[in-house]
Amino acid sequence: MNSKDRFAIGATALLILAFFSIYCHGVYLNAVAATCSVYRSKGHDLLRYIEQGQSSGTLWPAETKGKTNYSSSTDFLNVLYKAQGKPRVTDDQNIWTIVKNMPTNAPDNFIVLATRNIDPRSLRLRLTEGDMARTVTFLPESGLKVLKRDAIVFRKDGTSYAVGLPPRFSWTATYRRIYRNQPFDLTTNCASGLPVSYLTPKGEVTPLTD
Repeated sequence: MNSKDRFAIGATALLILAFFSIYCHGVYLNAVAATCSVYRSKGHDLLRYIEQGQSSGTLWPAETKGKTNYSSSTDFLNVLYKAQGKPRVTDDQNIWTIVKNMPTNAPDNFIVLATRNIDPRSLRLRLTEGDMARTVTFLPESGLKVLKRDAIVFRKDGTSYAVGLPPRFSWTATYRRIYRNQPFDLTTNCASGLPVSYLTPKGEVTPLTD
């Protein structure tokens, strides 16, 4: 075999390897996108369960007399799922962070639900024009692979937005994109005089106001 033949074989092998790598990467991206879509759908289902619960007394979690004071989103979901005839979830199975004490006049772009890999401290109760270039921050995820790459937020109006985790997708995590470039201030608009917070699978967190 002469050098030209060896070169041709080597070049062909490299070309095949390159196409195979591109194909595998495409399959991986499609799988990630499909998985993200599944959890996006699950989030919309959860919002629908909460809306349906308004007729049966299972509303957004809030501290009110005569109702359960939920200490985590897992507590709230298990009460909600019981009313819906669904099985209980554990903290590890629960991927949701849910707003607590939501004001009735919250704007449509307010985040009411998010996946657990978003740090709820970085969600906003007050958003100004000067905040728009800033970004949410993320929590370490040791479980679901999709949450190591993507996060999902759900706004009060029912729309959702997929946020890519840094460093590759940092541009998707700006407040401008997450909150649709619409300022608001909920620091003085509290449900029943109580501060707005977020319930995570592990507890309760107060978001940023500065």
